[in-house]
Amino acid sequence: MKPLYQLITFFLLCIPVIVDATHIVGGYLSYECLGSENYRFTLNMYRNCNSQSNDFFANPAPITIFRGNVGPYVTISNRQVPLDGLPQEVPLIDNPCIILPPDICVEEGTYTFEINLPISSESYHVTYQRCCRNASISNIDEPDRLGATFTIELLPAAQLVCNSSPVYNEYPPPVICVNKPIEVDHSATDPDGDVLVYSLCAPFLGAGIKGAWEPGDPEGCDGFRPDPACPPPYKKVPFILPDYSELEPIPGDPVVGINTSTGQLFGTPDQQGQFAVGLCVSEYRNGILMSVVRRDFQFNITYCEDRVSTGMEGEYITFEEDFYLANACGEKTIEFINTSTIKEFIDEYKWEFFIDGTVVTYSNESVTHTFPDYGIYEGRLILNPNNSLCRDTGLIDIRLFPQPTADFSFSYDTCVAGEVSFVDLSLSPGGNLDLLKYYFGSGQISEEPNPVHLFDRPGLNKVKMEIIDENGCEDEIDQFVNWFPAPAVIIIEPSSFSGCTPLDVFFENLSFPIDSTYTVEWNLGDGESSEEISPSHTYYDIGQYSLSIRVTSPLGCYIEESWDNWITVYPNPIADFSYMPERLTNFAPEVTFQEESFGGEFWEWYINDQDFIYGKEASFVFRDTGLQKVALVVENEFTCRDTAELYIDVIPLITYFLPNAFTPNGDGKNEEFIGVGRFEGLKNFHMMIFNRWGEMIFETDHPEEGWNGLKHNTGKRAPNGVYPFIVNYQEPRGKMHHLQGFATLIR
Repeated sequence: MKPLYQLITFFLLCIPVIVDATHIVGGYLSYECLGSENYRFTLNMYRNCNSQSNDFFANPAPITIFRGNVGPYVTISNRQVPLDGLPQEVPLIDNPCIILPPDICVEEGTYTFEINLPISSESYHVTYQRCCRNASISNIDEPDRLGATFTIELLPAAQLVCNSSPVYNEYPPPVICVNKPIEVDHSATDPDGDVLVYSLCAPFLGAGIKGAWEPGDPEGCDGFRPDPACPPPYKKVPFILPDYSELEPIPGDPVVGINTSTGQLFGTPDQQGQFAVGLCVSEYRNGILMSVVRRDFQFNITYCEDRVSTGMEGEYITFEEDFYLANACGEKTIEFINTSTIKEFIDEYKWEFFIDGTVVTYSNESVTHTFPDYGIYEGRLILNPNNSLCRDTGLIDIRLFPQPTADFSFSYDTCVAGEVSFVDLSLSPGGNLDLLKYYFGSGQISEEPNPVHLFDRPGLNKVKMEIIDENGCEDEIDQFVNWFPAPAVIIIEPSSFSGCTPLDVFFENLSFPIDSTYTVEWNLGDGESSEEISPSHTYYDIGQYSLSIRVTSPLGCYIEESWDNWITVYPNPIADFSYMPERLTNFAPEVTFQEESFGGEFWEWYINDQDFIYGKEASFVFRDTGLQKVALVVENEFTCRDTAELYIDVIPLITYFLPNAFTPNGDGKNEEFIGVGRFEGLKNFHMMIFNRWGEMIFETDHPEEGWNGLKHNTGKRAPNGVYPFIVNYQEPRGKMHHLQGFATLIR
């Protein structure tokens, strides 16, 4: 079975406005010594050939030669190098079983030029630069603002021996499948037979976004197409740490690496995305470095699938990590339903089952096979068994086990409310049991093979047994226990054993087991009966009562119990009282209470639910007028109580008296014409005083305010004489009073 996997393509993409850099997917520089200090340099560039541009490769390409070791670097030449003919399409994966994504196409463009470089103690640096990288690259920061530098160094040691750099043997493959081990040959051949060492390295930065995304000179060092190129040293691309680095640029399991001796890439990419990667081959002669050829690529992850892939299903078939499992219990005949894809590419099926040293073979698309006995077998399905390039094999692990049987018995005394004993009768011919459980309901579980259990309620109780043997085979069984015993003992908790009439008693029946299917017969002792499990009853008559009960289960098991004189009902006292005097006012608010109860021994008096007095007789002075609540609580020797209540009216009275004359002469005596008396509760008071011509010279609504002999108490002095007055007021309970008379003013 080959699962659907992802693949990688190498892309170096730039922004759309940079026409001659967009869709570049990699490149490198190499050289060949022609003798007499003459060299041929080759720039190999790769691009996505599905671009809309007809002039996608730069033509010509500005390639610059510098001389120097540590700087400053001297520009020797800046060549405008044209393309060598038309770009050539790079071959795709040579595997007829791989379905590649649509529109996968890569072209190679080649630039070559020759130059005479005299032997120097300094290196020559040949460089070509372009911006920018694809914005979707995952392993470097701000990739769409970063360009690339393709460069090779002609070292002094290489100049002395007319060295030629290594040449890669294979094109970079357009696709590499993710979740499948990489099979990429990155090896090179050296014409001088030097030792080659391969490594992952960091791609170099180069160029910028001036003239494209930002204003500026597009041909400067910060421009998107430097012309001439900028001198070394060149910075490495900034990998996003710690997830990525130049030695681990692509995530995988295992991560992508390179064999330093063979140049073979290894590892299994496992993430979707694009990743910038540098691949270097270093050339040594007698331990001295001659050259480093550096490839710069960006890896794009997309989807592809196998043309043929095994698949099967069935009632007992599952797919594990890398094989199919046919696991059955109690079955020897297994149906294998073929779901392999893609059918148009499948010419032949071959099923093989290995049984007792022999191989049973089928050529059907789907098969049903009966195995001779329980056991463990191996099998496989081969698609296109005679096609070495386009075939697939699915391994089958077949495990057939005998079926275990769950069973148990139980025993108990049907009339005794006790435990039920269970005995395991299960059979497990395929091996030991890994799990045995009893389920008794209400979340109660036992893993003992022979448990005892006390049910928490009577009835037809369902008991389930579940077993699983060491092979994972399982079985279960349900049985019902008809558990209706009589209670072992009658337990009754009345809410009260004795009390005052009328006595309400709740008989809480705590006997176990018991429910609505049981027959309950109560004799309540006063001629009444009940069939409720826990009845309530009221005793009205004074005396003692005996109680009895009989409980019968649905199976006829019964228990009965009786209690003599269990309930006692006591008499209540009768509360009553009188008081003196019968008429109370705010002038005479004191009252005396006389107890007139029957059968009482303790007396408590409550005045307006606030004041408390203890004793047979009591006196009290009311602090307010109106209706006053008085309650007498009487208690007898049995703590039975009775209450009598009365409301006593304390009448509010008003007194109001006016003088005949007053003398406002400043001697401090009789200075005002004002009323005296008790005014508490007085309402709607109004006084008016007039002169002889009928003019009102004083008025007030306040009984505490008098006339001082001045007009309206602030104007001219009134002369001596007689002045008519009128006074109106209302008592607290509404009676109106009207007074008329004369006030004599004497100075």
